[in-house]
Amino acid sequence: VLLGGPTANDLHCPMGIYLNGTPVTIQQVAVSSSPPNWNHQEDEPNWAYVLIGGDGFQHGIAGWMPLHDLVYECADTLPVATLKGENSTGHIQLYTLNDRESDPQAIRPDGTEIRVLGQLNHWLHVSLEDTGMFVLYNNVSLSEEADQLLYDLLPERFSGTTRQEHDSDH
Repeated sequence: VLLGGPTANDLHCPMGIYLNGTPVTIQQVAVSSSPPNWNHQEDEPNWAYVLIGGDGFQHGIAGWMPLHDLVYECADTLPVATLKGENSTGHIQLYTLNDRESDPQAIRPDGTEIRVLGQLNHWLHVSLEDTGMFVLYNNVSLSEEADQLLYDLLPERFSGTTRQEHDSDH
């Protein structure tokens, strides 16, 4: 899960969810609240401020993750998906942030393969040519397995959206 702050109070309403194998850059570690099942040692860091899908310094999206969710070796298990067109041009825009007002980062044709890193509300955070980008969920064709994997990670509230609202949109 990706959170706005280093607190266990937000674990059930994250900004985004990310799949195992998503590369992150740790920019800071901190000590903050944690649930008892973390077996956290007092005064030891238990949160990481991370940058996901960036170049290590900028771009991508930043937030807090539980330090125990991170490992040093990245598994190559991220699901592959394909872009699907929403207009007559047959091309899809990918953005620098999860917002249509952000700068378009790339335009690719239908059928272009991408790797799924995670989900932020109605956006997928994806990797294309080793660069993190955002694309609207509806502009991607996911395998049933990848779709189910993302769905299983969704909490009851997600980036201001309830699970029921998410279900009615997809």
